[in-house]
Amino acid sequence: MRILSLPARHPYTSKFHQSGEIVFVNPGTDYFNKIGGYANSEFIKKAHPPNTYDIVHIHFSFDKLGTDELETLLKYFKSISKPIVWTCHSRESLRKRNIGNGILQRMLFSYADTLITPTNGCRKWIIDTYGNSKIITVIPLGYMADPKEVVVNSSFLKLKKKENFIYLVGDMRKNKEINLSISHFLNSGELSDCKLTVITKPIPEGIALDERRREFWKTLHSSWRIHIISQPEVSNEYLTQLFCQQHVCMLPYLWGTHSGQIELAKDCGCWPVISNVGFFKEQGAEIIEFNYSNNLSEFADNLIGALIKARNADLLSPQPANREKEMNEISRAHIQIYRSLLSR
Repeated sequence: MRILSLPARHPYTSKFHQSGEIVFVNPGTDYFNKIGGYANSEFIKKAHPPNTYDIVHIHFSFDKLGTDELETLLKYFKSISKPIVWTCHSRESLRKRNIGNGILQRMLFSYADTLITPTNGCRKWIIDTYGNSKIITVIPLGYMADPKEVVVNSSFLKLKKKENFIYLVGDMRKNKEINLSISHFLNSGELSDCKLTVITKPIPEGIALDERRREFWKTLHSSWRIHIISQPEVSNEYLTQLFCQQHVCMLPYLWGTHSGQIELAKDCGCWPVISNVGFFKEQGAEIIEFNYSNNLSEFADNLIGALIKARNADLLSPQPANREKEMNEISRAHIQIYRSLLSR
């Protein structure tokens, strides 16, 4: 089955390429973010004529488009009779709260022929919000770090210590609390022997620092206990090596639904510590949640309490064989959905 995957290059989606009967026609691309092409009908019509793919599968980053742009794209796919699958990863944009007030999600629900979502909680939310007129299948996210890479990088597991913490900030999306979380970590007496690896993207040239980012960079450079990795792109292999060395993955989300970083933490055997704002607990048993608060200082205090709990927890070990087995089941579930659509 030939799939036009939007996007295709993300660690979550790329693992489906050449998985069983699934082949991406656009591997290594992310048209919503203008990587390898563009998410508009003119480009797609030229790069991928209708007879070259069977199904369109939309995942995330569609919030990079305006409402008119997204609807034009969806109408194009409908005009050439391409079935549309939407995997609902998030209830709203993670870049900025209330973008479109759910208009983009509602539009995708309307145009999609069938839906997938990673948790039962999100499935219920979709039905409560948009209605039950569509079939919604629950399929877990699966691994983010290739189990084979975890095995290859097993030597890095020997560097795992209870004092090793990591925070993958990335492009500093607004749904992550990035300042008080780090400063409270540094000021916690019970975590004074712990070090924090922070992975973030550099500020593009010519972009003025707002107060949030200015404070972030100031805090990062305030202590030798912070190890900064600032690169435009971090390979999946390098991420796997880094996460295999960690005991705790810090996830102070101000809002969210699911988290690929939880899966990455599970892959590499570290404890995810995350706020209780989404359906994260459904992603696995070995997750430590803390209470969200509108008061950011209280939010950070709650985070520290959970980090201390994780600090004192037993070291975890990756289970690559189990993750590989789970992924085989996930692929089969996708294939079944694709077959059903193509048989209509």
